[in-house]
Parts: sequence; C-alpha cells; structure tokens
Amino acid sequence: MGKLTKEEVIAMVVLSKKKESKREIARRFGVAEGTVRYHIRRSEEGAEDGRKNKPMKAESHKKMIDTFMKDHPAWKEQNLRALHEELLEVGYTGSYRSVVRYIRRYYEKPRVRPYRRVETPPGVQAQTDWIEARVYLESEEGWTKVSGLSVKLSHSRGRALVWCMKKDLAHWLTAHNGAWVRLGGIPAVERVDNVKTAASTGSGPWATLHTVYGAYARDLKYHVEFCRVRTPRDKGKVERDVRFVRGELQLKNRRFRDLDDLQRYTDTKLKRAMHRLTCPVTGAPVWESFLAEQEVLTPLPEVMPDPFDVVVKRDVSRDCLVSFEGRRYSVPFLYMGRKVEVRGYMDETVRMVLDGEIVALHQRNTASRLLINTAHYEGVSTDQVIAPTPLGKNARKIEELSSEGVQLRAIEYYRALVEVQR
Repeated sequence: MGKLTKEEVIAMVVLSKKKESKREIARRFGVAEGTVRYHIRRSEEGAEDGRKNKPMKAESHKKMIDTFMKDHPAWKEQNLRALHEELLEVGYTGSYRSVVRYIRRYYEKPRVRPYRRVETPPGVQAQTDWIEARVYLESEEGWTKVSGLSVKLSHSRGRALVWCMKKDLAHWLTAHNGAWVRLGGIPAVERVDNVKTAASTGSGPWATLHTVYGAYARDLKYHVEFCRVRTPRDKGKVERDVRFVRGELQLKNRRFRDLDDLQRYTDTKLKRAMHRLTCPVTGAPVWESFLAEQEVLTPLPEVMPDPFDVVVKRDVSRDCLVSFEGRRYSVPFLYMGRKVEVRGYMDETVRMVLDGEIVALHQRNTASRLLINTAHYEGVSTDQVIAPTPLGKNARKIEELSSEGVQLRAIEYYRALVEVQR
C-alpha cells in the first residue's frame, strides 16, 4: 500500500477509540500492525509532522525558480526537468523530486485546459501506429517478436493490421500497401507518429517528411500529418488497438505456421470484431459504416507501388544521362535539361519518375557503371528538344555487330567494318 492519507489516519484513530483491535485495523487498511500503533500513538501525543517546517534545498534558489516559473507556468514534466537541469548548473545538489515538492508547496496549480473532441468526416483521416507482440511461429522455430502496422479510419473505425518481421523502411512501405488494400482505398490524410521511416528530422509540426515516404505518399495522393511529441491522444483511436491485440487476438494461446498464417488469422478476427462493434458516430455496426466510408476513399491504383529505399532529384545532362549510386543511366532525350526523380527499388531496379510517370527503367547495382538504352535516343523532335543526330551507317553496323555477342572473332569484326566503309 502507498502512503496513508490524512483521512485514513483519522479513521484508524476513530476505530481504535471504538475498541477495535490494532490487528483488525491493520487488516482493514492493508498495513502492518506496527504502522497502526505508530499513527495512533502520535495522534494521542498530538505530534506534528516535523518535515512540514523543514527548510527545502530549493529555497536557496528561489529567485531563479520564480523567474523560470513566470516563463513556464505549466507544470509539465519536461518543464520541471529543464528547471532541475538549470539548477544543477548553478550548484544545486537536490534531486528532481525535491524540485517537484518545492513547486507543489509554493506555487498554485495552473489552470486546466480541456481537450477538444473532434470527429472527422468520412474519407478524411486515418491514424497509424506500430504494435508489437510475441507470437509462436513454427517457421522461426519458436516465440518471435513481430511488429504490426495498425491503420484505423477515424470516422467509421474500420481498420487493418498488417504484420511484419521488421520496422525498417521497406517493411513500412510494404505494410502500408497491405493496409490500403485491406481498407479498399486511401484517405486524404494519414496521421502518423514521429518514427524514422516517416520523419527524417524533427517531430510534430516541425517534422521533415522522409524523402522516400514522401514520394510514396505523393504517388498515392494523400497527405501525411505528424502527431505532437508525448501526445498519444493525437491518435487515440488507433492507440486503443493495443487492447485488441492483447484481448481479442489472444496470440499467446495460439501457434502459427508462419507470418502469412498469422495474417490470415488476424484478418478474420478483425472482420468479426467490426461486425460486432458499433461505430460511435453513426450508431451502426463498424462494418456497415466502414463499407459506406469506402465509397469516398481515394481509389487504389491498378498496381500498388513497389517498395523503394532511395529517392533523389537529378538533372538530365546533355548526353541524356543521370547520375545515381556511382553509375550513369540513360533517359529519353525528350527530358534533357529537366529534373527527374530517381528511385532505387528493392527489386534491384532504378526508375526515373517525372510527374508521377516512370520514364526510364534500368537494373540496379550492376557491375557496369554506364547503362544506356539506345531507344532513349530515338524519336521525333519537339518544340523544346531536337532529336539527337541519327546513327550513321558505320555506327549502326558497330551496334549491330556488338549485339551479336562474344562468339564473333576480332578479325571478322574488323573485316565487317571494312566492308561497311567501301
């Protein structure tokens, strides 16, 4: 039991005066019998707590504390910890808790601001968070730590939970693909935590969107909104899904063949829960509200974007090449002088994207440092770009002979070139 309150001590004294035994009183309050005897004896002696009048260490820095509290009237933990750190710099030897006790004794509590409850219209917002669990996977030969990306629509409470083995960038994007497919569309805004796969620097309103995740969100045409630090209520709807994992799924009582088996089990449980639960906004079952909200979500693309881990902007040079990861890749001549987005994909391809369209595709991490597609130099001139000079007869023959492979001997190669020159 924690510290006894003043009312509990008074109750002990009253019960003692009514001839109730010390042992029975101790049993009632869940304390030792010696504790009861101590408080009753002090009450009979009229003793007072001497600690109340004992000077506090922080009183020697009263002026500094007064100035700090004028600038930081809210009693937030980060404010008081910052005050403690400043006091330590000027020689204060007390603990953080001693500062908290001093503030509680000499400063009035600040005014309390209530929270505003906001319900978003259909199709506007989804909230996303990671959930961790330990499950028994036969494929991993035992209990394994897995991560689940939980995505919940704020209006209907329709939700998806996609399991991953890791929480890196590749799994972050892959899990998003799985979540959007299960939700049947994409909302206008996704509210996320300040994880590294979403925010490259900063947090909350000052966060900088990760370049790769930003490109992914642009492709699917939705906006990313970051939660404030230490403010779980900013995505309180999805935060509650932790209870669902612990209570509804009962993962500790089951064994799964592999991650796919776990995912199928979770999808079934989620669907049953949405049929059973009621949407607080519409009053209808969550499943019915979810189906209605699907109609106003942004439709999914025909093919969900492949996961990629690098995104950079590059200028197309005069020879229609862009530099990326120590190699140079050709781009159709129509884009010479323009800036394209170069992406490195997990399937070992490099794709150049402009205005959401893939304009060139090459193999990634090849031994060759120069990858050229000759078709990129063919075509008709435009108002801005003139088509490259066509290949001459000799150059075309070189290209033709080069494409025949290494089985052609060197002497035959040069004899063919001489024939071209005649």
